[in-house]
Amino acid sequence: MEGDQMSNPIHVYSEIGKLKTVMLHRPGKELENLAPDILQRMLIDDIPYLKIAQEEHGAFTQLLKKQGILVLYLEDLLTQANGRKNTLCIFGSIT
Repeated sequence: MEGDQMSNPIHVYSEIGKLKTVMLHRPGKELENLAPDILQRMLIDDIPYLKIAQEEHGAFTQLLKKQGILVLYLEDLLTQANGRKNTLCIFGSIT
């Protein structure tokens, strides 16, 4: 590997430019509720171990941040949106 590839382990390429912002969801208890038929459709053999999934997610998040990418969490965005009186105006009417 060349020097730049060694110091820059994430290679995200886009047709329109450098990745600036990403929205993530930290793995939670929902992993423990996966049914066997869903696992098969997801092409995984066993229910992921929550602690390890969260550790891997944390490492991935840190790599993104080291690259200068703004990491937004879905939970935080929903909490912020719920705190606004004009949430329906922002997202439209929900039926």
